[in-house]
Amino acid sequence: NVASGVALALVSTMVVVAAVQADGSKATNVQLDDGAVWVSNQSFKGGYIGRLNIRINELDLALQAGPDADVLQHGRDVTFTGPQGGLRKVDVVGGLTSGENTVDFANYQMNGGIATLFDPESGRLWVGSSATIVGADYPKKADAQLEPGSRVVVTAGDKSGSIGMVLVVDSTGWFELELDEGFKPVRAAPADASSDTGPSSVPSTEPPPTDDSAVAEDAPEPIKEPKVQPLINPIDEATAVTAVGDRLVFLGDDGSLFSTDGKVARIPGGNAVLQQAGPKNSSVLVASSTGLFEVSIGSDQVTQLAAADAAPAQPVRVGECVFGAWSGDEPTWFKACRGEVLVPVSPIPKAQTNAQLVYRVNQRNVAINSTREGGVWADHEGKLAQVGNWEDAQAQQQQ
Repeated sequence: NVASGVALALVSTMVVVAAVQADGSKATNVQLDDGAVWVSNQSFKGGYIGRLNIRINELDLALQAGPDADVLQHGRDVTFTGPQGGLRKVDVVGGLTSGENTVDFANYQMNGGIATLFDPESGRLWVGSSATIVGADYPKKADAQLEPGSRVVVTAGDKSGSIGMVLVVDSTGWFELELDEGFKPVRAAPADASSDTGPSSVPSTEPPPTDDSAVAEDAPEPIKEPKVQPLINPIDEATAVTAVGDRLVFLGDDGSLFSTDGKVARIPGGNAVLQQAGPKNSSVLVASSTGLFEVSIGSDQVTQLAAADAAPAQPVRVGECVFGAWSGDEPTWFKACRGEVLVPVSPIPKAQTNAQLVYRVNQRNVAINSTREGGVWADHEGKLAQVGNWEDAQAQQQQ
C-alpha cells in the first residue's frame, strides 16, 4: 500500500533539525518552516529562479540565473546555477547571492544537511555542509580521492533531524564515506595510510596518474578504510541510483530494479525513472511511461499505483504521501496518501504540451515546476494553485 503523508499545512511549523554552525560543525537548531519552495524558469529573461511562498501562492523573490536555470534546496540552504556558470548560494533573508566558482551544477548534490561535488572523470570528491558552497576552489583542494567513475549519493536523513550520509558505489561494491563533525572525510590512521595491503576490495585513495604536477601535489589525504559491501547485481554507466533512507536502489535502462541485495523486479513501460532521494521507507517509487509503481525494497513484487501514457517525471515521497507526474500532450499528476488516492491521474491546469516537469520539495512543501517556461503549481492537500507572477517578483527584487 502507498503510505500517507503529513498534510501540507498553511501555518508555520517549528521543527527541530540537525543544522550547522557558521564554521560548518554540527549543531541542533530550531528551524522555521517558512513555506518556501524554490523553482526555476529557463525562458524568462535569460533564466531565473524564484521563491514560491506556498501560503499565499505567489513568487516573492526572483533572481537571475543562467539559461539552464536549476536549483537545489534543503530548508534555507539554497544553491543554483550562476548567470555566468558555476554555482551560486542564496541568502534567503536578504535575497542576495554569492559565489564565484567553476563548480559543475550537474555534479553537485545537496541533501540531509550535506553537499557534495564529485568529478567522475578524476574521482575527486568535495564534501561539506550544505550551508556552504562545497568545492568553491574546484578543481583544487579536494576532500577525498575515490575511484574514477564511482557513483556518489547523498541521503536525505530523516524527519527527526538526523544528518544524511554520503554513499559511494564503485567497482568493488558500495560503502558509506565516514565523515567527521565538520562534514569532512575521516582520514586513514598513519599505519593504514602507509601499509601495503596489495590487491583488495578496498577502494583506492590514491590520485589517478596525471601529467599535471599541480594537481598531483594537491592530492587529498587518504580516507579511512571503508567497510565495503558487495553488490549482488552488476551495474553499468546506464544504471540509475537513488537512496531511500540509507538504502541504495538501482534501475537499469532495461527496467530492472534492485537493491544492494535481493531480487530483481521488472518495471513495465519505458523511460522509467527512480524517485528522488528521500526519507526512510520500506519501498521505492518508480515512474514509467505506463504509470507509477511501488516496489518493496529487495522484492520482485511490483504494485501499480497509477496508470499513465506519457513521459514520466521523477516521483517523490513527502511525509507519507507519494506524487507522480507525466508530460505529453496533456501533462498530468497524481497524489496518494495512506494508501488512499487523493488525486487520480489528472490534468495539470494550463500546463504546456511536453512540459519539462520537476517536483520541487522543501521540508513539507511541494510544488510542480515546468522548468522550461517557468510554470509553477503549488499543492494544497491535493488541489493545485497555479502561480506565474515572475514579472512582479523580478521587479520587486530590482527595487
